[in-house]
Amino acid sequence: MNSSSGVTVYKLPQDRAAEAGKVLAASHADYPVFRSLMPNPKVRRRVLSRFMGAAARDASTYAHGLMAVLDDAVVGVALWMSPGTFPLSGLRKARMAPAMAAVSAMAPRAMAALSQAGAELESAHEPGPSWYLEALGVRPELQGRGIGSQLLTPPLRLADAEGIPCHLHTSDPDNVPYYERFGFRTVDAAGVVIGEDVRYYGMTRPPGEAVADDGSLPQV
Repeated sequence: MNSSSGVTVYKLPQDRAAEAGKVLAASHADYPVFRSLMPNPKVRRRVLSRFMGAAARDASTYAHGLMAVLDDAVVGVALWMSPGTFPLSGLRKARMAPAMAAVSAMAPRAMAALSQAGAELESAHEPGPSWYLEALGVRPELQGRGIGSQLLTPPLRLADAEGIPCHLHTSDPDNVPYYERFGFRTVDAAGVVIGEDVRYYGMTRPPGEAVADDGSLPQV
């Protein structure tokens, strides 16, 4: 548990995964890859809520989901894959299959592209123990208050104590400078390409890098 400025960070429980999914959907409403694959904002909002809710439920059950809480409402979420939990196992993917099928029914072409990208991101993942940041988001009206730092810092310090790296992928190049302040460095500038104009960039943080304390926030 980590508390600052009225916001407290807890481990994400399963019974708040749907709420966490809605926060991630709101924070990723204009994220490049989702905007490109789902131009209709109403469709994008419905798809992301279900898609992110399934990801949050998986992280809360098998990995290291974190939630930032203000006045008993979830206002920020980080889905961290702790060592040994990424890539996802076949069992975990099977348990997510019903939710993914519902998402595919809403946006079949978009989800086919995202599934292919997900497989490529898993293949590109460096072997060996590591922490992997699958998703990070804060409600838009509360961004800039340091909530992102609160969600990033505890796992980064755990990784430092364990002497292992952290990884992430982002499809927004504007996020790169932010993560560099936490010690991440771009290691795959070519990235995984989705469609004609969007790519995911790979970033890695070696253990022992400086941990920033910054109020700005990107979306992973």
